Amino acid sequence: MSELTYETVHEALLVAVPEFRAELEQHHSDYEGEVLPHLLFGDLTRFVLAARDRGDHALVDRCLVFLEEVARSPRQRLSNLAAVSFVENVAPWQPEMRSFIKTWPKELKRVAARQGWGRPPNEYVPSPPDIDVYVRLESRDRVVVESFLDRHMTTWRQDAAWYDAEPVAEAFARADADPAAAFARYGEPTMPGLSKVIVAFGTDGSMVFGLSIHGDFNPDAEEQATALVDDLMARYGASEGAAIWEHPPPLDQEQWAELDKLGGLVVARRQT
Repeated sequence: MSELTYETVHEALLVAVPEFRAELEQHHSDYEGEVLPHLLFGDLTRFVLAARDRGDHALVDRCLVFLEEVARSPRQRLSNLAAVSFVENVAPWQPEMRSFIKTWPKELKRVAARQGWGRPPNEYVPSPPDIDVYVRLESRDRVVVESFLDRHMTTWRQDAAWYDAEPVAEAFARADADPAAAFARYGEPTMPGLSKVIVAFGTDGSMVFGLSIHGDFNPDAEEQATALVDDLMARYGASEGAAIWEHPPPLDQEQWAELDKLGGLVVARRQT
């Protein structure tokens, strides 16, 4: 593969994926014996998607391994075959492609991320979409809240009420004064890759801790969110946890149950 060139890439493709021979022969016929690599890799895209649709995962994996090597080539003309002729033809911004792209090798996923995985090309997005990670605590404990904030938050956001000397004490006083008045507060995170920290008081005496992960241009966001749900549940003894695309914190048991019905749900966990 070290000798791979733009002019010989079709030969290397046949070595890696012999099943592609019929498509290559048709390509030769269509273009009077010539090989046009960018068009050929468009054919390869359709070949890969057809194999995926019929469940031939071994064939798909061999194609992806070959495409990964092409994507890693230092020759830009060659690497563009993977970046443009394959990835763009897959249309990575389509939501139904998300689960497929998660199976790709690392460099191909990076290419998909650079091309705006998760949103249409050239579409203006005022802010990147986040995956919101929430865990539910059945009771309220100031020490636990302060531990969560010390670990995950730097400062409160200036549009929040909590940025004076004793924010947690004031929040508990407000919740105690009107237990049915659910509310949430937002802070700046300590961890890179996060966009905000959330602490919410539910209508039923519960607490919700939340962390939001930047989802845009991050092909590993859903995997990271799932791991974060498990970590927060174990760390704080939460009864439930969930990761969901762009959703406010659930503030009672009914809202937690509704998460299972929403299309943006990444994962839901419950203690048994």
